[in-house]
Amino acid sequence: HNKICADASFHGHSPISIYADQFKEVQQLSKGQPQARRWLGLHRPLFGLVNIQPDAKQRLTSFDCELSTAAHLANISISDVLAVVSGHFHAFEIVEFGSDKLGFPTQIVNGNSGTQLATPRQGQPFNLQGVNGKRTLLGEVISTANAVGEFGFGLIVPQGSKATYVARFMHDRSFQGSADMKTQLHPKVLQIQQSFNQTSGEELQR
Repeated sequence: HNKICADASFHGHSPISIYADQFKEVQQLSKGQPQARRWLGLHRPLFGLVNIQPDAKQRLTSFDCELSTAAHLANISISDVLAVVSGHFHAFEIVEFGSDKLGFPTQIVNGNSGTQLATPRQGQPFNLQGVNGKRTLLGEVISTANAVGEFGFGLIVPQGSKATYVARFMHDRSFQGSADMKTQLHPKVLQIQQSFNQTSGEELQR
């Protein structure tokens, strides 16, 4: 069992083979739509991150490792993916990789629009910003990582082959929400060339 995988079930029969088949179906569908602006929508994040020890050694953890493992086993290569858009984790999170052309597509987690936010949250930050440009996930450099534990929603503004994602946070008379966060989304190839079982276990934690 990989100790840097959280929120993943390793008990009983694994759904990884089922997920892998689904990824293959998605890739097949994409082949019939060349040069399309693509989004991958998943309930659970493909590249979600959590800092489970913000006051200690900043042990950075990736959750839902089954999905990335399944995508790796399916050997998918889907072009022109602007972002992976997910929920599941009850906060807002955005993770960018590499440069405008290289690295995984941007991971957007919009899990802050529904019920109770991720707990325990007592005003402490998620502390993901400290990993920017310093750590890798499945072989790709994490260029930007940020999370906000406030209620809000997201807007996607298409711009030709690209798009802008705008995260907005709620406020009222007694609480001033965070400022809007804008992220430029660039089409990239979604291809995962390694799984967590192939990493040293120190990739995220060092």
